[in-house]
Amino acid sequence: MAMRETTVENGRLRGTASGIPSVTVFKGVPYAKPPLGTLRWREPQPCENWDGIYDATYFRAMAAQPDDKSELDKKEFCGFGSHESNGEDCLYVNIWTPAQSPEERLPVVFYIHGGGFYQGYSYDITVSGDAFARHGCILVSVEYRVGILGFLAHPEMTQENPHRASGNFGLLDQTAALQWVHRNITAFGGDPNNVTVFGQSAGAYSTMAQLCTPLTDGLISKVMMESGGGYGGKRVELLPVLHLSEAENLGRQIFGELGVDTLEQARTVPVERILEVQHQYGMIFVPIVDGYFYPMHPDDIVMQQKHHNIPVMIGYCGDESAWFRETVTQEDGKHFADAARHRYGAYAEKYLCACGYEKDPIAAAGNRMHDGMTAPALAYCELSTSWENRTPPYLYYFDRKIPGDHYGAFHAGDLWYVFHTLHRSWRPFTGADYELAEVFHTYLCNFAKTGNPNGPGLSEWRPYSAVNRAAMELGIQRGMIPYPGQASSKVLVDLILNR
Repeated sequence: MAMRETTVENGRLRGTASGIPSVTVFKGVPYAKPPLGTLRWREPQPCENWDGIYDATYFRAMAAQPDDKSELDKKEFCGFGSHESNGEDCLYVNIWTPAQSPEERLPVVFYIHGGGFYQGYSYDITVSGDAFARHGCILVSVEYRVGILGFLAHPEMTQENPHRASGNFGLLDQTAALQWVHRNITAFGGDPNNVTVFGQSAGAYSTMAQLCTPLTDGLISKVMMESGGGYGGKRVELLPVLHLSEAENLGRQIFGELGVDTLEQARTVPVERILEVQHQYGMIFVPIVDGYFYPMHPDDIVMQQKHHNIPVMIGYCGDESAWFRETVTQEDGKHFADAARHRYGAYAEKYLCACGYEKDPIAAAGNRMHDGMTAPALAYCELSTSWENRTPPYLYYFDRKIPGDHYGAFHAGDLWYVFHTLHRSWRPFTGADYELAEVFHTYLCNFAKTGNPNGPGLSEWRPYSAVNRAAMELGIQRGMIPYPGQASSKVLVDLILNR
């Protein structure tokens, strides 16, 4: 019988039936206190106990964020254009479990949503745990602070913090949720010693962050990164990591925009005003080398092999730049060469040649996002070939040209397949798509269970190594293919590895 009620450290919970009657979903379960008032811009604090039975039958608000998603984004991921409520009271997890009792010890997959650390939420239309439950896994999805509220540093915040750090509040939220899962997932039939963290885009960068921070030691058994993460050698960073002093200077600037002089005053500013400023600044609020969550730059952590020695799956889509390309202007094309020379130094001319800059500057500029996503993933895998006594990564290449428009294998398009939720999309998927979704999802579930994606009826997926520089192609064709990546991405890999 499905487990509709359970007890966690703070009290009793009641969930509800998911899309499959034998699966229970516990929605909006608090893992920390609401970060309101004096808790704004502080590390997440332990949740308080409650009396009676907590109603976990509906999703809570997404993290506070500007309501400025593109129409395409709304159509693709937000329930055909629907608007969900958002607010600062957002530190919740959602848990889908097929367990009938707490004794089952099922593998756990912990999902971190994307959105550029600027927006996004944990229960968008692609996200469901039903397919994971069918494969005997529990899905947890986490809400965390984004934008100014999640990644603002300031000298006063640093001074009041016992670790003399500030700014990585969104990442610390994710870590607090992982700690909560470690302490409580047995109540849902899960195994606290078998937790796989995975995420897409900023969620993949977040997954990489949780792989690198010492704060998650013993909390994670495996990670999977979609279109983000990897190793950029501090030279190729689509979402650059700031150092604390840089982030504090930005914080001073933001306080000026808010019209406040002190942290106490900033904590009284209406959230609507904060979101107005976030909209003005865009996607510049990113993780920070703060000396606490990140003792050093994450690329240095990887270079020194100080990240957790656990199985890694990493990959990307065939056309990460598809949506971005349409926003590129002639002015962007004109400045692209100067930007490349500034970023890539001696490798710039080779890169510009590889991406066809002279022939089509706008197309070359529009491809930047793709290279920024793929090169760090490829570089991480290549760097791993020199490591000893570490688990080699599994590399994938998702190249299904998704039906319905001209975007092809676009950024985030693989989410429908990862969660096996194609039936929720407006797109005219075919039987081939459902077959691919079953294969991709099964690989991920096998990986979550054992650290090895292989299983009966699947093409053999061999880990990346010096004798197997190859990836699993996931599309209409499936199987191992030689080192995927276009010429411009490979130039950046050479740049990264020869820093």
